[in-house]
Amino acid sequence: ILQEPIMSRASNIESVFLLLAQLPTRYSKSLESLCDVSLALGIGKSPDTIRRWLNILVDLGYAEKTQQEGKDSFKRATPLPWVTAQYDSLILTLTARYFACLLPERTKQQYQSLFEQSEMDTQESDTYRQWLTCIEVDLPTEHMNYSPHLATIKQALTQKQTLRFTLVGQCLNTIPTKLRLSTQGLSLFYLDNQQLKQTPMLGVLAVYEP
Repeated sequence: ILQEPIMSRASNIESVFLLLAQLPTRYSKSLESLCDVSLALGIGKSPDTIRRWLNILVDLGYAEKTQQEGKDSFKRATPLPWVTAQYDSLILTLTARYFACLLPERTKQQYQSLFEQSEMDTQESDTYRQWLTCIEVDLPTEHMNYSPHLATIKQALTQKQTLRFTLVGQCLNTIPTKLRLSTQGLSLFYLDNQQLKQTPMLGVLAVYEP
């Protein structure tokens, strides 16, 4: 008999807000679809538990419940419960444009739909659209797919894992230590013969697990 994994109260609360982050704001998503999403995110809960959590979010005003073809569907009332939708869209837009490359890969994936939605919401707001034309951030913005190796490097950063790097003019096994985002782009710090060195991500040609 399959049993749900035992989770702490803190883990349950974290999972509830992770579930909330998956709810769209413009349309409702079916309970069945949300159960599939929850399973993919590692929330090992039964459909009845997911339904109960969603109903709690509805009671708290964080989500709305509708009926589609006789089945329950849910959407978010606001992107985040502690700020307004307008504030949230601007903050998420700036984060997505300039700092998404610095987020842990799992976090970036979880927020991807919110990033896309916030960009649309910001462009539909005259105030925020005009505001974005009045500010300038001297950081690269083409980093959502900056490097195909970035996800592997991020994982190694958190796990202190050795990787095999092919750099311009050099191949070595080393542990990545830090990512730096600057006006020159995204750079990687690593140890080479006990010395801390830096290379642009554009110079990272290949990454393997040795």
